[in-house]
Amino acid sequence: PIPNYPFKNYGNLAFEDEAFRWGLATPGFSNGAAYGDLDNDGDLDLVVNNVNMPAFLYRNDLEKFHPDHHYIKIDLKGAGKNPFAVGAKITAEGGGKKFYIEQMPMRGFESTVDHRPLIGLGGIRQLDRLTVSWPDGSITVLDSVRADQTLVLNQNDGIIVPARASTAPAT
Repeated sequence: PIPNYPFKNYGNLAFEDEAFRWGLATPGFSNGAAYGDLDNDGDLDLVVNNVNMPAFLYRNDLEKFHPDHHYIKIDLKGAGKNPFAVGAKITAEGGGKKFYIEQMPMRGFESTVDHRPLIGLGGIRQLDRLTVSWPDGSITVLDSVRADQTLVLNQNDGIIVPARASTAPAT
């Protein structure tokens, strides 16, 4: 058994192994991992699978150490045979920043992560605008969205935006 190696990105291509400091250095025969907000507190927890031994479950307590950090989680309700709205595109704008995430929860061979996209907002307490572009081309737009909540959005409530006619001159 060997410990896993989680690396922290310090910017400018500088990374450092933080296994011991973060409490992730337990030796094991790890062969897979997944993350999700298992306790619904707005941060991503980690599950590490091991061969011939129990899985490791690591609870992320970010909210205790950084109560000034905020998040928004989106529970997308897709339509038809796409109940998790795979392919949806989410744009969140606030505090002069723009965040973007695509709903693609698949990871590797027969693996997935939490199907509820979560965006860490840092010190932003409210979004100016949240836009979901659904797989069928419809959109949902919400203004003045407070942070630290889970939004449940339904594709069937999206609005189809008519295509714009091209204004480019014909050649």
